[in-house]
Amino acid sequence: MVNDFNIHLYTKDAGSIDDQIVEDTELRPEDLVSNLLRYKNHFNKSGVLQANFHLFNSYVLNINGFENFKKLVNKEFPGSTLTLLCDFRNADIVKYLKAIKSKGFSFVKFHSYVQNITVKDFEKVVEVSIEAEKIGLGICIDASYGTNKLYTNDNLAMAAQILNNVNGTPVVLLHSGGPRIFESMLLALQNTNVYLETSLSLDFYEGSSLWKDYAYVYRRIGLDRILFASDFPYQPVDEAIKTFSRFKEYLNMTEAELQLIRFQNFVNLKKLVCNT
Repeated sequence: MVNDFNIHLYTKDAGSIDDQIVEDTELRPEDLVSNLLRYKNHFNKSGVLQANFHLFNSYVLNINGFENFKKLVNKEFPGSTLTLLCDFRNADIVKYLKAIKSKGFSFVKFHSYVQNITVKDFEKVVEVSIEAEKIGLGICIDASYGTNKLYTNDNLAMAAQILNNVNGTPVVLLHSGGPRIFESMLLALQNTNVYLETSLSLDFYEGSSLWKDYAYVYRRIGLDRILFASDFPYQPVDEAIKTFSRFKEYLNMTEAELQLIRFQNFVNLKKLVCNT
């Protein structure tokens, strides 16, 4: 059984990755309901108990029917959390963040590639992060590394600026930073509120020397700050679980350590944000 920290609900057959991202940013509540029901069997068969559902439509909470989606999540996967891609450019950011919190979200997310966040935006992102911490929202940062934007949209540089100003609320570096795993480690060693999650990267880099680096880093910062995640549907949950099982053997994890990453760390993390 697993708690999956990174699940999306766009349509798996939406086309190219760019098409999928566009769809993800446009999903309405009825789409989220439909897709959750569509994927429910896969989640159940894979042993998903709880999930952190990532929603990319930054204003989905204002669309009629959102409460129906929340009720369905609570019914099918009780104890799950919601993360919203944060429109950090919003003119009334405090009101916007309070609305996000009041609708039951636990985390806001920044995605450098999707939101085209460059150095000139860092000051605003930091301001929003400070306000998010004040009202009890955790922060997720897409820390993948790739595409032609890998040099212009530096997500870990942004993370470092956030961490200079936010030291209480959890900050989760999604995908563990990809090939920049050691940079993620350095941020985590200095900031005890930093967590890493496993989605996509373990699968993508399996067979490379990076697995050795991941094993070292996860041990170095402590397995109590590592979260299992799949990045579904980019990676099916059952395949991510199989990959992680191979990584468990590679890392010589005990069953207790496996339970930490696949289940308990998610539970513990929820206690650190107000929406539990």
